[in-house]
Amino acid sequence: MTIQKRSFFLSVVKLALAVLLVGLATAIPAAASHTTDASLEPATIIETEVTADCEQASDSEACVDRLSTCPAMANLCGIAMYSSFMALNCPKTCNTCPPPSAPPACQDHENCAQWVANGFCSNPFYTVEQKRQYCPNACNLCDRPALTSYQMYEKS
Repeated sequence: MTIQKRSFFLSVVKLALAVLLVGLATAIPAAASHTTDASLEPATIIETEVTADCEQASDSEACVDRLSTCPAMANLCGIAMYSSFMALNCPKTCNTCPPPSAPPACQDHENCAQWVANGFCSNPFYTVEQKRQYCPNACNLCDRPALTSYQMYEKS
């Protein structure tokens, strides 16, 4: 085979491969006819802030979908290939929320008595979160809604 014939043959093979690849690429969306228009929309991440006091957070607060498209993708929940992705991003839709954990104990730190004697609970320098973390009983923060540091100072 001459160099010209070989070059022509390779060009034809490359062209045939390109046509084949383009054909496959355009056929893939048609083969995936089980998708809905809603599942083709870009997903938006839903930012949520989950907070918990000494009381346990309710299931509706703790278990939320991270993507706005979760309801449209609910059919993927039971498919093994997507189970990890769906459990992470759509736990509410797929009913894969972790069981509620025990509420945190409202116990004071071993040094809390000394800190309270030094004004820990009434000092606005410390945040309510810090007071809740170290001396929730002594600062009367168990089973109560959170107060701001200013409100805490005013009550003392």
